[in-house]
Amino acid sequence: MDDVVQTIFRAVKIFQDGRYSRAAAMTLLACDITSNFADEVEYIWRARWTLIKVLYIFARYYALGNLSDSNVGHRKEANMSSQWKFVRIRSSCKGFFDYSILGNMVHTVVVDLIFVLRISALWAQDRKVVTFFSLICIAEAGLEIYGIYWAGHLAAKKATPAFLPGLPGCWSDYADPKHFELIAWIPCSIVPFLLFFVGTMLKFRDSVTLPGSNHTLLEAVKSAFQANHISPLLLVFVRDGAFFFLITTVTTVVVAALSVHKNWYIGPSFPWFASMYSIASTHLVLNLRRQGANCGRPTQIYSLNSTSGGGLALKSMSFRKNPGNTGDISISTTETQPPEERSFA
Repeated sequence: MDDVVQTIFRAVKIFQDGRYSRAAAMTLLACDITSNFADEVEYIWRARWTLIKVLYIFARYYALGNLSDSNVGHRKEANMSSQWKFVRIRSSCKGFFDYSILGNMVHTVVVDLIFVLRISALWAQDRKVVTFFSLICIAEAGLEIYGIYWAGHLAAKKATPAFLPGLPGCWSDYADPKHFELIAWIPCSIVPFLLFFVGTMLKFRDSVTLPGSNHTLLEAVKSAFQANHISPLLLVFVRDGAFFFLITTVTTVVVAALSVHKNWYIGPSFPWFASMYSIASTHLVLNLRRQGANCGRPTQIYSLNSTSGGGLALKSMSFRKNPGNTGDISISTTETQPPEERSFA
């Protein structure tokens, strides 16, 4: 009897924690959307329709809509009075589980696709690297879908309305004996860090280091900053890539640990996984477009041979205008030895 009472109290506590967690995650998402809405209208909504725009809108607003719907308190019995089969199924606990699982799978795939497009833009000149990232992400998405589907599908089969009067939401006593969750969580934890984070830092080092140089990343960055050679656009690529890929990795590891170690805590912890994935993926797009609208110089690293008496030879160049500038700037030199130039655009 004591075990039954403890189980009931624990369930009520987790229900309460889940609602608080969803409310907090919704608040974070709403604040982020509101604070960036002006730039979003300027650089996303007013832009022409492309694949990345569609992905952005879905990744941006699905998590907020899903969390809002989940936090309302719902699902006692199927609404059999509706003429629409979707509404009848969706209003039941099992239907809610099924559609939430499907939506979460699509959301995860969309975010992964944004990550792939983002890293592909950074390594655009190396098809082997782009192909490698794409194949890894396809494998990751496949494992995620497999694990989420089976864990969620089996949980949905046991979904019932909350067992206490006045307690909103649905309940499922499903345990994961075959560890389907781990099949989804492990690749989801590894890929953002080992591939995207490390791939971004390697590309940054490659962009600011002279060919054949033995400089470490910190030495190369310091040298490039001192010479004022780093493009603001490249800084956005690296800053956002390193930060948001690291954030998604940390969030995924924490949520995975909670969901596996304490089975019932997937409910309170998952809103943060969805929220951070939404914020990270959309900021990778928005920040890049924001900076791209006012970009300046490219990243340029020159190799000079000081012992041969050669110099830097540049033909006339025209720099892109920034808003408010009234004319082009041109530079002409007539040295004899051409430089070795590498640029990132």
